Amino acid sequence: MYIAADKVIGVYGMGLTQHTHGSLNIAMLVNLLLLRGNIGRPGAGCCPVRGQRTRAAHRLLPLDKFYRGNGAHERIWKTPQGKAVFTTPGQLNSVGFQEAPGRYRLITMRLNDQFNTTIYGYSDRLRGLEGSRDILLMCRLRQICAGAP
Repeated sequence: MYIAADKVIGVYGMGLTQHTHGSLNIAMLVNLLLLRGNIGRPGAGCCPVRGQRTRAAHRLLPLDKFYRGNGAHERIWKTPQGKAVFTTPGQLNSVGFQEAPGRYRLITMRLNDQFNTTIYGYSDRLRGLEGSRDILLMCRLRQICAGAP
């Protein structure tokens, strides 16, 4: 879907920013958008969902009639190379689990309607679910490599 899209907007909320490695999370999202030129173009870029519009968003408006410019849109990269630079993560693991035989990693992305950034707990009244949920999704090749019949 990402490869086929002409324009992409990376929408993120507090789950990305308040994570243990929140700044790095945003940097990786920007890297993903940079890979296909989705920074600084109309209809593309990053879109943080910050919460109450009456509390924080006022700082985004030019209340003093001062325009700060948009370096990415103008293709002005303030780097030694004069180009956009990718941020390299120091690690790919934020929870401390090391790679091990028989250990698998699941990466998910969830988007609900109305930019719902709620982290669901053990009681999901909407879906009638109680307690924790364990999900294991494996492709057939991984199953065979793990010794499954």
